[in-house]
Amino acid sequence: ADADGFRNWQEYVGDTDPWNDASYPRILGVSNGPNWIVSFSGSAVRAYGVYYATGLPAATWMPLRTNIWGSNAVLSFADTNKVSRRFYRMGVTVP
Repeated sequence: ADADGFRNWQEYVGDTDPWNDASYPRILGVSNGPNWIVSFSGSAVRAYGVYYATGLPAATWMPLRTNIWGSNAVLSFADTNKVSRRFYRMGVTVP
């Protein structure tokens, strides 16, 4: 409904607002310090997973972390594998 590229049902699953084009499930940032840090906003009533691939298009997305419960705050997780490049995506489920 808000033309942000997500269908209304996807926004309901993500517990985001389908009438607000700035509200949709997404990774907020990835930083590279000693480890890659993946950050995203999480709803307290949803479970999340963070997945990675070593190249695109990805033949397989591997789980970095799954069954993460949101907390209505920004969640951050470290990928401690020392690699020069990774691609990340998040998944959200309704428990």
